Amino acid sequence: MALSRWQGLLMGMLLIVTVGCSQGPGAEETDTAAETGQRGTLPDGDRPILSDRSSARPSPLPPFPLADANPLDSEDNEPPDPDWTTIEGNGVRLALPPDYTGGNPGTEFAQLKAKLNQINPNYAERFAAIEANPEAIALLAFDGKNVSAGFLTNVTIAAERVPEAVSLEEYVRAASNHLSQAYKIESQGLTQVGPYPAGQIVGVITADNDVEVRQLFYLIQAKDTFWIVTYATPASEFQQRLPQFQKSIQTLKLAS
Repeated sequence: MALSRWQGLLMGMLLIVTVGCSQGPGAEETDTAAETGQRGTLPDGDRPILSDRSSARPSPLPPFPLADANPLDSEDNEPPDPDWTTIEGNGVRLALPPDYTGGNPGTEFAQLKAKLNQINPNYAERFAAIEANPEAIALLAFDGKNVSAGFLTNVTIAAERVPEAVSLEEYVRAASNHLSQAYKIESQGLTQVGPYPAGQIVGVITADNDVEVRQLFYLIQAKDTFWIVTYATPASEFQQRLPQFQKSIQTLKLAS
């Protein structure tokens, strides 16, 4: 299965919203931490995957062509709270609290960069790094009002096509294996996002400015496509924001 393209996107997006990243102290022990951490309890109580993860690096696949911007079914897509906002990307729609702003980098790159520049020019400069291939990200959203020093709480969505024979469990373990090269994996398991089976991973990474960042990854299986939704925030704010992340992911709509 091909995770190299998504992993590159993920690390690129992390650079956008932080001053910089490092593997943090004890990076050489990452695999051990991941091996034990992946067996922990997920923050919402979903069941962990207990089988051993493979150490093999997945083979790359050709770039995944994101779905056309087909009209999304508007039924049953009301935000969970009246003041929440619905953000639409390339083939995806997601509801978030009212302080978030965002859109489709493939068609709204200039507007998103301008909004980031208003918050902090450093974020806009890092965002420019993906200018050569903004279509690779289906949706980007960020909390533009509750900004912590050195980090911008954000949500990104990307997608990857894999052979249909690849199971959800295999994909989640492979993703955890890749992420463990830079992250401490705290938990890993299976959950449900609306009608879709999904995996869930929680990982922690330390930025160069010593800001500890915790990220909640949802790996959502829809036929031969995995949609990767990532919620990222300072570790100190994670528990406070977690109920919002969990409520938001259940509003996800995918183009047919």
